[in-house]
Amino acid sequence: MSNNLNHLRVFIKKILSVIFLCLVLTACTAPKQSQPPTIKITSSAQPEPTKETTVIKPEKENIVPVEYMPVTLPTISLSPIGTNVVNKKLKEVKLQDASVVLYSKKSGESQTIYAGIKTGDKIYEIEGIIGYGNPDETEISRNYFNGISLIKIRGSEGASAPITHYIKIENSFPISFIQMEKYCQEYDIDSDGKKELITSAGGTIPETEIIKVNGNKFESVNLNQVMNGVVTFDNKHLEFIVYQPNKNPELYKMTSRGMEYVSEQS
Repeated sequence: MSNNLNHLRVFIKKILSVIFLCLVLTACTAPKQSQPPTIKITSSAQPEPTKETTVIKPEKENIVPVEYMPVTLPTISLSPIGTNVVNKKLKEVKLQDASVVLYSKKSGESQTIYAGIKTGDKIYEIEGIIGYGNPDETEISRNYFNGISLIKIRGSEGASAPITHYIKIENSFPISFIQMEKYCQEYDIDSDGKKELITSAGGTIPETEIIKVNGNKFESVNLNQVMNGVVTFDNKHLEFIVYQPNKNPELYKMTSRGMEYVSEQS
């Protein structure tokens, strides 16, 4: 019987040895669980600004807002005159569909110049005088103002008293479009594709105004009031010269946002 017990013990040891060996092999061959990588968080160092990386913020734009207000521009009447009124024809400028005639009157002084628009065989007198002395000092031209064909006549009623007439011809009949007791120039001053009238009155203190055409209506702004100073127009560079107390003259240009500072006048 003791032999049988010995055999049983040996058999149990073999079984236990096999089980232990299997457990060891399983533990050795099982895949290891991958551990997530350890992320070390450190504060990023901010680079010191250099000439290449430094961003220079622009200064605040120097724009003076401009607001246009509705305005009614004056016109004058044109009436036909007879040959018995004309004393002497001083000058005649032929244009596309009419002529401008400068003349003196029998009832007036010989140095006083009047202007009329000649269409066909009639002369339509422009109300008031257009100049004195030399008729060549009266400027006559054909202008196209935003698609409107106009006759421009610019003269002077006296010292520092400019006058500008714009005449439109409709059905061979002259009609006063604008009459201004100012110097007038036509430029697209704010680059919007439409011309504006830049006007300046005579006198010792210049006063500059801009007139826009909005449909069939006119709008204007007085730049002297906007800039709180005296404003003149430089038609060569299309800039405005602004004179303000205790400051050097400054140059501005007109934009869609208003009067934009350019520089001091050199």
